[in-house]
Amino acid sequence: MGGPISDHSGVRCCPAMENETDEKYIVKVISIPASPSQMDALLLTGAYPDEASVLSYFSDLTEVVLEEIRTLDSLAEQEEFRNKYKSRENLVALRPEARIDLHGLTKEGAWQRLESFISECEAKKIKKVLIIHGKGIHSHGSDPVLGEVVRKFIEIDKRLGSSGHPDSSMGGKGATWVILKNNIFR
Repeated sequence: MGGPISDHSGVRCCPAMENETDEKYIVKVISIPASPSQMDALLLTGAYPDEASVLSYFSDLTEVVLEEIRTLDSLAEQEEFRNKYKSRENLVALRPEARIDLHGLTKEGAWQRLESFISECEAKKIKKVLIIHGKGIHSHGSDPVLGEVVRKFIEIDKRLGSSGHPDSSMGGKGATWVILKNNIFR
């Protein structure tokens, strides 16, 4: 452990590193009276007017440290999640949390349903959705109508990120999964 990078009010923060993994840490060392004689020493120095003040100070300090620990744990989980979902392989493996079926809708109707569906999913912090649009076997003309609408919608909507077709058990080329960018790291 290195020397303190900050030292105040009974709290020292020191850099540390795990030798085998080279992982870096900040170690917070908190001085808390371990015995009645240490408590008496704090009172005799005049740092605190009475025993209740000393205990109150260390109780408050403990709450601050616990909040910092919760914050750091949350940040570590977010970083782990970010790293996990940087690869396309992991995004593909993520199961859709919501789905919408656009069969039978017009282009305009499908677009409107997609807008409201994605807004609802974003509000619910859903990370991956499945859009069922069909393979276009009932479409008039050569190209599937709804598949093209979905593709264009995904390209235009800034809330959406990676996308692809699921395996055949979830619709194959007749469906598209898409990641909600703003929610993937929440």
